[in-house]
Order: sequence, then C-alpha cells, then structure tokens
Amino acid sequence: MRVKSLFQSTGLCLALTAAGCASRPERPAAAGAVTPRVLYERNCAVCHGPQGQGTELGTMKVPPLNSGAALNDPDEKFYKQINDGGKGMPPFKATLDDGQIADLVRFIREEIQGKK
Repeated sequence: MRVKSLFQSTGLCLALTAAGCASRPERPAAAGAVTPRVLYERNCAVCHGPQGQGTELGTMKVPPLNSGAALNDPDEKFYKQINDGGKGMPPFKATLDDGQIADLVRFIREEIQGKK
C-alpha cells in the first residue's frame, strides 16, 4: 500500500513538473555554444589575422580576407576552401560541420569585409 501511494504521488509530481516545464519559455543557446566570431578566432585568425588582414608564416604568405581577391570571391569558393583546404590551408571538414562553415563564410562577409 505504501509503495502504491509513493508511486502515485511521484506520478503526480512528474505530471506537475512536466506541466510547469511546458509553460516556460525556451532556453537560450547553451553556454558552450560557439559563435561565428569564436569559430573565426579559433580556426582562422591565427593565419589570416584578427581582422582578416593576412599574415606571413615563414615563407608562406597567407592572403587577406578583408581586401583583394577575397572581396570578389563567391561564397561557394569560400565554403569550398574552408571545407577542403588547399594552397597551404588545411581542410576543416573533419572539425567543422556544414553549418559552422556557412557561419564562418557569413562572418567573413559581414564582420571582416563589412558586407551586409
């Protein structure tokens, strides 16, 4: 009898808790969510510079993202370059998902190049 009573009150508690959760607003993104800016800082800035100005690594000249040819390259070319790498750049397809790469392209366009 005690077990039945405990089970019933636990069930009631779960039902009330579920009802309370359903009326709460959705939670914001998890604290560990990575913004496009953080993605850029972690994956791109070390070579392309914090403002996309380009750098020199040893004998390799890393092109700028905020001037020159990068201003006219189509988004698809940026996406492919980030995904597949090449010309001295490592591929990021194993460490970034499609959405993160798309976020990086958008970040470069908007924040680095000032295009909206």
